[in-house]
Amino acid sequence: MSRASFRSINYKLRSSKYIERKLIGVFLRKLSVFSEVSNYQYIGFGSIYFTDFFIFHREFGIDKMISIEKEDTEQNKKRIKFNKPFSCIDVIFGDSKDVLPDLDYSVRSNIVWLDYDSKLNSSSLEDVETISAKLGHGDLFVMSINVACPDRNLDELKQNVGSENIPRDAKKIDVGAKDMAKTCKKIVYDKIQANLIDRNLELGDEEKLAFSPLMYFYYRDGAPMATFGGIFVKEADLGSGIIDPFKELSFARIGDEFMQLESPCLTFKEIIELNQLLPGDTIDEIERKLPVPRSEIEHFEEIYKYFPYFLSIEGF
Repeated sequence: MSRASFRSINYKLRSSKYIERKLIGVFLRKLSVFSEVSNYQYIGFGSIYFTDFFIFHREFGIDKMISIEKEDTEQNKKRIKFNKPFSCIDVIFGDSKDVLPDLDYSVRSNIVWLDYDSKLNSSSLEDVETISAKLGHGDLFVMSINVACPDRNLDELKQNVGSENIPRDAKKIDVGAKDMAKTCKKIVYDKIQANLIDRNLELGDEEKLAFSPLMYFYYRDGAPMATFGGIFVKEADLGSGIIDPFKELSFARIGDEFMQLESPCLTFKEIIELNQLLPGDTIDEIERKLPVPRSEIEHFEEIYKYFPYFLSIEGF
């Protein structure tokens, strides 16, 4: 019997995950160049916390949401249904590789976040194939995976996805989690591009699709995790500037350089003082005013708008 991931991880209290959700939320706001965000359909994995669903409904007004849940016990299924926060969430129980092909992607534009806690494998690659066959112009796709690599080689990945999917330039030895993240991202993006080549053969020039990478995050809230994704857009519109608002974001990542999401080591008093100085003061000015290491100041300056504040309420 599989152990439900929510029994091991409280998804609401992971600081790096919190920052990641906020950053993805900024990308969602940019979708307005295609359509009002409230008109999108959101597809994801809610677990018992439904954190993403809660945020995307409350902040963006998305009212058509699908949560795919791979739970094999009636108790877990009842618990998920009990914790569903809004009636607009349709919970579908089953493996994502079985559920995703049967969903209707034509009713609205789509935001799909496949937020796995597992490593990249043949099943998740099947999901990528489905997504790249179904999503259309203006649809956003995001994927999160575990990139732990304790043996520091590609043997496990080859077993999980097949050696034919391993990029030729991937390192054969001395592979750490960050190298694994880069390799997995390339495998996924290569799969998307290969499927789009086949798909575009049946489309007219004005309808051919491209996939434009937008984000690449790396973080540790326990296991090392990587999140990457981008937007499907008509090839004819690539030169129109329609995706420029996404790429102009300071945390957009198009290539192999990731943004590391990590909470700086600061006291609550230091955070308050830094907030009072930002965004007006420069790093040099802040360094002269506060006894805080420059590296922590620089890191906080990059993420302070999205930084979480978790407080303990004694006696609650």
